[in-house]
Amino acid sequence: MVHIKYLYKEENEHFLKGIYSYNGIESEKFKGDVLYVGMGSRYLEKSHTEEVTSVTYIEIDETIISKFGEGAKVIKGNAFEVELEEKFNVLFLDIWDKEMCFEEKKSELIRLKKRFKGNLKEDGKFLHLKSVFTDNKKNK
Repeated sequence: MVHIKYLYKEENEHFLKGIYSYNGIESEKFKGDVLYVGMGSRYLEKSHTEEVTSVTYIEIDETIISKFGEGAKVIKGNAFEVELEEKFNVLFLDIWDKEMCFEEKKSELIRLKKRFKGNLKEDGKFLHLKSVFTDNKKNK
């Protein structure tokens, strides 16, 4: 298991890149309106292209918002309670804050997908991490 606070340090960008790459998350290919459910360190936003027209975050943790939220459109609140009318091309679900064990979090993931289904554009897609493990050979 990986403690998420470890991921928020700038010196861990290689580690983050490995996690997203291993999971097939290619934020440089995102297009249109993007919603991140869970703000984290905004690492994926760094590789967006001009194809992304808007970025919105839902974040509950005031510490994360104050550390990483400057200049971002942030909706402060619980992802299971926030009501949105907007529709998005990409919804990236990543709210788990302490340890990532996806078998244990599967029911939460299913609930979030049902909750935000109406906020997904017709050609939109849900994305989430399936594992925090990486293939070090792949990411060197």
